[in-house]
Amino acid sequence: MTGLAREMVHAATRILGKRSQAVRLVRVILRHFGGQLIYLPVTPRSSGASKYLESLRGLVADEIGDGDADRFVEHFANLFGGCQLYMPLEFAAFRDEICDEVFRRYDGTQECMADLCREYNTSYVNIYRWYHRGRDRNVRQPELFDIKPEADTVV
Repeated sequence: MTGLAREMVHAATRILGKRSQAVRLVRVILRHFGGQLIYLPVTPRSSGASKYLESLRGLVADEIGDGDADRFVEHFANLFGGCQLYMPLEFAAFRDEICDEVFRRYDGTQECMADLCREYNTSYVNIYRWYHRGRDRNVRQPELFDIKPEADTVV
């Protein structure tokens, strides 16, 4: 997870209480705003509030509800407001998590591969790469001292 995404997850966790829900929320935000340079006002209620902040509030409200959305947007504006932020692409910020998801979900069929390609809006080759990266991350390599001596050998 990159720096800004990590800070966003931390801020969302403080508001929502659950890290898994915060990660899901930040991924939705980065999926929408990823690759853009956005300006956030210092307070969400300031005159001429940013169109990005209004759009952000709508995204957050769809994901977690109106009450928590208002609290999140206000906290987000207090933390990151007053400057321009480059929002990283979702894949750049959550590369390992996405690779792990692809590894867990891919069952070896062409239908599953096609579904993953549509869901992540990418090519077969990228899904294949992500699958292998996730497999390499999740398959535990044996350690030197994991070898157990045979029962009938003398140590």
